Amino acid sequence: MAITNLTNTKWTFNETLSFETGFIWTINFNSVALVPSYMGGGERTSFTQLQTQLISYMGNACGMQYKSITDGSMELPVYQATWNSTYANENSRTIEITGGNDVENADLIAFLEANAVIELTIDLTGTTWFFNKTLTGLSKIDGEQFNITFTSNSAQHNKLEVYYPSVRYDNTDAFEDGTGWINKEYRTITITGGDDVMKPELIAFLQANAVNPIYNLTEYLTSIADAIKSVKPTNDTINAQFFINEIKNIVSMKVLLKVRGCEYFFYNINMTAEEIEHLINYNDISDIKVFSNFFNNAREKLVRTPKLDYSKGEYFDGMFRQSSLKETHSLYIPNAKSTSSMFHSCYSLQKVDISKLPSDNSYMFENCYNLTTLIIRTMDTIPTYTSDLLRWCYHFTGTGTDTANPDRLKDGRIYVPDDKVEELKATEGWSDFADIIVPLSTLEE
Repeated sequence: MAITNLTNTKWTFNETLSFETGFIWTINFNSVALVPSYMGGGERTSFTQLQTQLISYMGNACGMQYKSITDGSMELPVYQATWNSTYANENSRTIEITGGNDVENADLIAFLEANAVIELTIDLTGTTWFFNKTLTGLSKIDGEQFNITFTSNSAQHNKLEVYYPSVRYDNTDAFEDGTGWINKEYRTITITGGDDVMKPELIAFLQANAVNPIYNLTEYLTSIADAIKSVKPTNDTINAQFFINEIKNIVSMKVLLKVRGCEYFFYNINMTAEEIEHLINYNDISDIKVFSNFFNNAREKLVRTPKLDYSKGEYFDGMFRQSSLKETHSLYIPNAKSTSSMFHSCYSLQKVDISKLPSDNSYMFENCYNLTTLIIRTMDTIPTYTSDLLRWCYHFTGTGTDTANPDRLKDGRIYVPDDKVEELKATEGWSDFADIIVPLSTLEE
C-alpha cells in the first residue's frame, strides 16, 4: 500500500537532494540540531527541535531561496544540494514526523520518497489490517517468520510465516499464491503484541499487501467489498452483520454508513428494533437521504420500526418490504419523495403512522393483509393515488381470505388532517375509500 499519511514516520534524507519545484509544507517533527550548507556555498543556519515548516527547515539546510512565504510558493529551478559533512552527520538528516496540516500532502510525500529513506516508527500493537485479495512479493521474503501475537477468524495466533507460495498463521495455511485465501476470514488480523511489532520487514509487508482502516477508511471499505456501492444484497456486501462481526471496534456506524450508504444494510437481519437501536445511534443516519431496502426481508424479530432520525430521507423504496413489522412508531419523513413498496408484503402490519405521504407511492402497502390503521399527519397537497397503493389491504377494501379478514369487514381507517378529508374523498383513487377516510382529530391516541 502506498504511503498516504506521514504521521509517526521517520525519514533519513539522502546526501544529495533534488528539487524541481517548491512548496511550503506545515508539519510537526523532531530532529537534532544541525548546521547544514549547500553546494556552492551560502549561509549556515542552526535549528532546534520541533520545527513546524519542513520546507523552511530544508530550504535553509540546502540553500533554497523563497520567492514568497505569504502565498505559500517558491521559485526554484531543478536544483541539487548536499549536506555539509562537517556539521551534519547521519542523525542530523533524520526527522520524525508527528503530525501537522500537511501529513497527507501528495507533493510532500513524493518529495520525501524521492529524497529520503523511510523508517516507520509506529508500533503495530493494537492495529487491525485487512489483506488484499492477492499478495505480492512473497518470494522475496520466503522463509520470513514474524513473531507477533494476533487474532484472526476468532482464533489466537503467535506467528505469521511466509513460506512461498504460502502464508501461514502458526502452522495453518491461510493463503496460497495462485489459489487465494483458504478462508476469507483470514484476511483480517488484529495484532496484539510480540517481539516483531516494530520490525521494518513486517511493516513493509503489511504496507504492500494490506490496508489499515484507521488510517484509510475508504480504501479499507473498498478493499473488503468490490460491490460496496451496489444495492444488491450479496455475500460481499458490507452489512450490519459484517459491522458486528468485524469492524465495530474500528469504525463507528455513522462513518461506515456515510461511506457505504443505507441500502440493504439490515437486509434479512434477525434483530429486534431495540437491538438495532442499541447498535446504531439515533443521529447516525441524520444526513442520509436514501433508505431504499434498509430493512428489507427482516422477517424474524422486527415487529416495530426502529426509532432513528429519518428526517432528511428522500427515498424509502422497499424500506421494510417483506419484514415482520406489526406497527410503526410515528415516522417523521417530511422530505420523502418516494415510498414505493415501502411496506410491501408486510403481512403482519396493522398500523402505520407517517408524517407525509408523497405522490410516488406505488405498491406502498400492497399485500398488507392485516393493515387496519393508516395515519397521515400532514398533507400540504393531495397525494396521487398510484397503482396498487392499497392493493389487498383487506380491511380497507372489505375483501379477505379464509385466514386474513375472513368476515370481509371494511373496518379500516385512514386518518388525515381535518381540512383535507373532503378533498381527499373526492380525489380519483382515494374516492374508493371515502367511507373510511376520517379526520385526524377523531383519532384516539
